[in-house]
Amino acid sequence: RPPMTLKRLCTMKHSLSALLAAFALLAPISLAQAQDAEAPSVEAPTLRGRWIVAASIRSVETRRDAAIERVTDEMNIFARGIAGRRLRAGMPVPRQIEFSGTGASFRAKVGDYDLNFPADGSRHAMTDPFGEDISSSQGYRNGRLRQVMRADGGTLTHVLQLSEDGLTLTLTIRIGSPRLPADVVYRVQIGRAHV
Repeated sequence: RPPMTLKRLCTMKHSLSALLAAFALLAPISLAQAQDAEAPSVEAPTLRGRWIVAASIRSVETRRDAAIERVTDEMNIFARGIAGRRLRAGMPVPRQIEFSGTGASFRAKVGDYDLNFPADGSRHAMTDPFGEDISSSQGYRNGRLRQVMRADGGTLTHVLQLSEDGLTLTLTIRIGSPRLPADVVYRVQIGRAHV
């Protein structure tokens, strides 16, 4: 083994410093990549923008009404008409959807419902479009946004699934209530609005 000289010691020190510097640069990148892989991203650029119902509103309303009838047909004849009218009034077809912001400033407007808070699953008190106090949450994971609005009388859930090509959304709307024999569920195809 050659004797340790000042020149060799300086070379080793420089090599060690370069190695530590490279590690210091790579560590935050690796940590950021690991965090990105673990946390769902609300900043997906394919979700942002304005979306509109792809079919005619009347055809979507017909589908909604059929879903309501499937559930209300199981009710007694006196409650059936009242429940059907209330459900149709409480489930307007969302004509457009808009996503903006990121992180804490994320905003999702689905029809008349404007959820202006992070998509992290946390609950927020708000007033629905009909003036009722509700508890709302929204969570985003794997190209899918799930919004839940809870009131004393029941729960409205929106699930928005982004297509693989990022050009369409499928909106599944579900209303559940202890007063109903089953949940009312229907789907709407939504396309990206052309600017």
